[in-house]
Amino acid sequence: MRTGWARASIAIAIVLVVGACSGSEETPQPAGGSEGGGPADGVVTLTMAGFAFEPSSVTLPGGDSLTVRNEDTATHTFTMDDGSLDVSLEPGQQVEITPETGGAFHCEIHPSMTGTLTIG
Repeated sequence: MRTGWARASIAIAIVLVVGACSGSEETPQPAGGSEGGGPADGVVTLTMAGFAFEPSSVTLPGGDSLTVRNEDTATHTFTMDDGSLDVSLEPGQQVEITPETGGAFHCEIHPSMTGTLTIG
């Protein structure tokens, strides 16, 4: 009887290990902007991670959208220095926006987080 219980325990352990190893990870999408490749389908992505904007310099072709994604553990804002745009994002949240003007941006909560948006 113990042999059957031991075999069942081993089988369950194998299923759990195989299941954990076969999980798929999401492949990060490249960010558009000055550090390589432009937007794939009219959308450029700006990520908040490690209490920084990535990339910190973003070029957004006129009329395209900017996806701002918060991959951090804290709430951040995407705030244009000129006050034309101010969006708050909770951890894990993302928003798609179409800024009309470029310029410097920052996080109101964490002033060391800064960047530049160029439209054109």
